[in-house]
Amino acid sequence: MAVTEIVGGENWELPCSIQRLKIGQLKTLSSQLLKSLTSLEYLWTRNLPQIQSLLEEGFPSSLSKLTICSCPNLQSLPESALPSSLSKLTIEGCSNLQSLPVKGMPSSLSKLSIHQCPLLKPVLEFDKGEYWSKIAHIPKIYIDGEGM
Repeated sequence: MAVTEIVGGENWELPCSIQRLKIGQLKTLSSQLLKSLTSLEYLWTRNLPQIQSLLEEGFPSSLSKLTICSCPNLQSLPESALPSSLSKLTIEGCSNLQSLPVKGMPSSLSKLSIHQCPLLKPVLEFDKGEYWSKIAHIPKIYIDGEGM
C-alpha cells in the first residue's frame, strides 16, 4: 500500500480515487475536500481540533470504516454525521464526547468500539444506559475493551 505524505500549505488536493486516508494534527481541513473523495472507504483521524464541524458536514457515502482518536473538542456525533454505508466505527480518547445521534447509528454498522470516552460510557451501559437501545442492533460492541 502506498503512503502519501502531504506537506505544505492549506491548498492541497488528493486524488478522488483514494481509498484509505489517515489524517493527524491538521489545524484546518475542508469538508468539501473530504466529500470530493468519492472512493474513500477508510478514514482515520487524530488530534483534529475542528472535527465537530467535519462531522456536521458529513463524510463521503463510500465510507465504510471511520476511526476518531484523541479529539478532546468532540462533544457529540450529529445526526447526519455518519453515512449509511458505515460498517465499523471506532472512537478513542475523546474525553468530552457525551452523546451519539439521537435517532441511532446507521443500520449498516456491524462493529462499534469506544475506548477512553468517560462521559459516554455510562449512557452505553448494557441494557440500562440511555443510548443502549440505539446501539443494541450492532452485532459487535466493545466499550473499553469489554464485549457487550
